[in-house]
Formats: sequence, C-alpha cells, structure tokens
Amino acid sequence: MKHANGQFVQIDWTSLSLGRDRLLVTGRKAAAIDLLEEAGLAPEIRLARAIDHIPVAFALYDEDDRLVISNRCYEATFSTPPVPMVPGTRFEMIVRAFAKHHGIGACDSDRARWIARRLNWREAPARALQFEYGDSHWAEINDFALPQDQMITVAVDVTEKRRAEIKLDARDRQLRRLQSELTNASRMTAMAHLSSVLGHELSQPLAAIANYAQAARRRLQSLQDQKGDELQSLLQQTAEQSQRAKGILSGLRSLAQTGDPSLCLEDLNRDVETATRVAVSASEEDRVEIDFRPDDDLPPVMMNRLQIQQVVVNLVRNAIQAVAGSMNETIEVTTARVDGDLVEVSVADRGPGLPDDVRANLFKPFVTTKHDGMGLGLSICHSLIDAHGGTIQAEENLGGGTRFRFRLPLNHGEANSNGL
Repeated sequence: MKHANGQFVQIDWTSLSLGRDRLLVTGRKAAAIDLLEEAGLAPEIRLARAIDHIPVAFALYDEDDRLVISNRCYEATFSTPPVPMVPGTRFEMIVRAFAKHHGIGACDSDRARWIARRLNWREAPARALQFEYGDSHWAEINDFALPQDQMITVAVDVTEKRRAEIKLDARDRQLRRLQSELTNASRMTAMAHLSSVLGHELSQPLAAIANYAQAARRRLQSLQDQKGDELQSLLQQTAEQSQRAKGILSGLRSLAQTGDPSLCLEDLNRDVETATRVAVSASEEDRVEIDFRPDDDLPPVMMNRLQIQQVVVNLVRNAIQAVAGSMNETIEVTTARVDGDLVEVSVADRGPGLPDDVRANLFKPFVTTKHDGMGLGLSICHSLIDAHGGTIQAEENLGGGTRFRFRLPLNHGEANSNGL
C-alpha cells in the first residue's frame, strides 16, 4: 500500500466473521503482524490484539445484543463482578452489573431509571451519552448501529473534560454573580450621586426663591387693603413650599453622604482583572481584545473592592464603546506602583479621543459624549476615587485614543484606623 508520504508499506489484513456474510476487517503493518504470525496465532487472536491498541473502549455486539469482542480499555472500564466480560455475555447484564458496582443513582429507583435510559439509548444510535460513575469519573458513549441489528459501542473517558467544564461553569456563575453585584452597586451609587448633585444644584435657587418671597412680603406689609393681605398669604405659602423642597433635598443629600468607604487590604490585580472580565462579558462587541498588563510586585492595597471595581467596569465599558467599529479594538489595562506609596490603574483605548471642550469638564455631572448618556459615570468614578484619597485623570493616548489613569494611596485609611 502506498503511504501518504509516497513510501510503500506492506499491510496485512485480518478479518473476523460476524455472521450472515459480514466481516469485521482491520489492517496493520506487516512487521507487527509477522511477529504474531510467527507465534502461530489465529486470525481472531490477531484481531483482538489489534483492537487492544485502539485508545478508546471498543466493543461489538451481535444481533441478539451479546458481546462478540471487546478491547482491554472496554473491559477495564465496564467489567464488573460477577458478570464476566466474555463473548456471549448479554449487554443488559453488563449494564446492570456496572450500575450496581459503581452505585449509580441515589437509590434503587434512580438506578433503575438510569439502566432503562442506557438500554433505550441504543434505540437512537450515533448520539453521545455522558454519565458519571465511580469516584467522580465521566464517560461518553456512542452506540453505532450496523446492518442486521448489530452494534458497535465506543466509550471515551471525558473526566478531565467534564472537570474543566464544571470549573468553567462555576467561574461563569461567579462572574455573573459579581456582574449582578456590581450592577446593583452601580445603580445605588448613581442614585446617591444624582441625589447629591440635585441637592447641591437646586438648593441655591430654592433658597433664592424663599428670600425673594420674604422680601416681597415685607414690601407688602405697608399695604392695608384686602388685596395686600391675599398677596402676603400667597407669598407666605411660596416661602413655606420652597423651604419644604429645600428640606427634602437636604435629606437626599444626607442619604447620599455615605462617609468614608469600608476599606480592606485587597489584591488590586485580581480585582481589576475580574472587573475587566465583567465589563467585557456584558458587552456586545465580540472583537474587543484586552491586553492586561499587571504589576506582579504590587502589595495589597487598602480599598473598597466593590467601589474600585465599579470604577474599572465604567472605564473599560467606555473604552469598549470608544473602539467599537474601529480598526484597532484592543484595550490596554495596566497596574503599576508609582511614586513609592501610590498604585496606578490605567485603561487606554485607540478610539477617536475626546474633544477639548469635553475633556475640560469630563468629571462634572451631566457631561457626556453619548447621545443617550446621562453624564454621571465619570462623575461617579471621580467621587469614588476621591473618597479613597486618590486622583483620576484623562489624557491623550500615544498613537490615538484616550488613556484614563487613577491613583490610590497604599495606606489610605490607616491614619484614621490608628487614631491619628
């Protein structure tokens, strides 16, 4: 036989009768077969030896569902006492002994259902069946129907694959939980920040309204007619309602004043990477690539993990929107220690950049470049970083785009905690 590389290789073919004018045929290189022939082995034994070299569990069953031949891998996986793994053994006996030996199912009824499922599975061949057995082992079985109702069963150990999938599922669940946690925290922070901004922006005009109303009342006190009394009453109500509105806004501002954040020593690299993955997973941009460059020598940072992750999610999300549809959709996220007792997180994109008029007021409330944005995201980021005693800024990125940097002190909060 001519090999794909152009060389000729001698192949010796071996066949085993399956009955009803059907053969199972295998071929091996002549050098290996010659050794068997020199030992005077029968073709059936040579076939069995050849099948043993298949790296997966393999078995052939006849039209009566009795075992014809199997390899060592199949026997090692499915052979269980007291049922012998020998030609002629019925498939159902092997399945029942296997299920009982490995304790499949929490109770007898569960085991019976699994056995029934396994037997019925052969009614729909060429479909993979995965199941757990033994000490957290997993197998994937395929049954292939042959003419004359014969079956070939091939089983593969997929334990490592399943463990990897379970680990990945757990990681995805954790990511979704963190995403939900960050989303809820962001909403609460946004509402608190909005309340604070509204309270600050509206308190002065409300105070002015109250002052004007009081001044008008004093001017009307000189009038002694009925109309003057009516106007004084209306102005009194105006002043009272403005004071009431001022009190409501003052309450909202007090509610928004959460004080110093609860700080703990945290792994900044881990938290930045997690927040970046949350932002990417929530994005609809499939082409975005994250170039994460952590400083592996960073010490633990005194910070509020959830608040710093909110900042990172916001910055990465903005960067994703900035590079959407561009030629370069890579976002660079880095961490570093700077100036001795500070750590820096940087998020850089290759988007169109920021207009000068926007950059000058970037961290003020209600400033945005998005047609549907509220302009609170970066204002919130500024407030959260400021609460940590840090700074945040935006600058032009070399090569185009925008780079946001925020810095945090390593020892923020230690002075207060030590009573200094």
